Amino acid sequence: MTERVHLRLLDFETEQIWPWVKPIPHGDAWHTWGKQTSMIGSWYHQGSFAIAQADASLFWLERDRSRLVRLADGLLGLAKLGNLRSAVAKVELLDPIGALAPRAISGERRPDRWLDRRHEPRPHAGPYVMVMIGSSLTALSDRIGNYSLGRRLELELQRELGTRDRLRLDLFQRSVQAGGLVRRVDELERFLASGPAVDVILIELHELEPELDQPEHAEIQLARLRELADQHDALVAIFDDTALASIGRDGLRASSPAMLELLELARDQGFWLIEPSDQLLRELINDSPWGNQPWASGQIHGAPWAIDRTAELLANLLAPRLREFLPGRVPARHRERGRQ
Repeated sequence: MTERVHLRLLDFETEQIWPWVKPIPHGDAWHTWGKQTSMIGSWYHQGSFAIAQADASLFWLERDRSRLVRLADGLLGLAKLGNLRSAVAKVELLDPIGALAPRAISGERRPDRWLDRRHEPRPHAGPYVMVMIGSSLTALSDRIGNYSLGRRLELELQRELGTRDRLRLDLFQRSVQAGGLVRRVDELERFLASGPAVDVILIELHELEPELDQPEHAEIQLARLRELADQHDALVAIFDDTALASIGRDGLRASSPAMLELLELARDQGFWLIEPSDQLLRELINDSPWGNQPWASGQIHGAPWAIDRTAELLANLLAPRLREFLPGRVPARHRERGRQ
């Protein structure tokens, strides 16, 4: 009996236990410390579970309750995470799953091989794979810790495309620290070398980019990005998240002239650009400007409700193009050779 860890795989060679993970926006919700009760709480209660080997799902039968829960592949959920940690997060218990675990499990175990066998009451076309490469701004909230824009975006896109178009989209998130476009393209290259082939690539840009003052370097990285996307005929979207950052004040600031020049360079090279700043002001006016209000020593990453509104807007901007690009397309995973 346990409320903490649900085993998916015992790796005797590395002496590791991989947990069962369901990717959700609040990545610290697997276990949360109740300060007043001095107890750890989780989503799961006592009961019995069994793994369905045909589709790698888990059946969970709760004790003293007439509820049988079926959860999707836990290794796949782990591989999709883009968790980062923050020293100023307000969650009392640190999440033991860091940024390296999803990278390792994706390359070593390739849980994406089970995507076509996944249990679905109503079949969807695909599944198609999307990778989102971003910084801590897409993975953190200074208020509660790991609150992921990528995970929330996946839910919004699955709701939009799955309900209206019967398309299945799985979003893998990878997060890197600040370091410019070169680090994001490096991370994309590592993902493509060890993980599933992708149909859609979403890259974040923000104002703290070394390439902003060196246009010739930006041209090199954009060329690398194009080359990597062409390997699988992937659709590339670049979004400016300048409005998402705030340091000791409200966010939703305008992009700098240097950032606008970089965006114009990407546009001239044929990349699809998404600039949500102006629309975010309209979407968030009833909730809060994007930058969270000062909170201890943080004041950089957004509040959860602002991340929710941003994900909804990004999904609305992405969905029409994805609705044109994905139907009838053979998933890039099916065209892989020599990597399974």
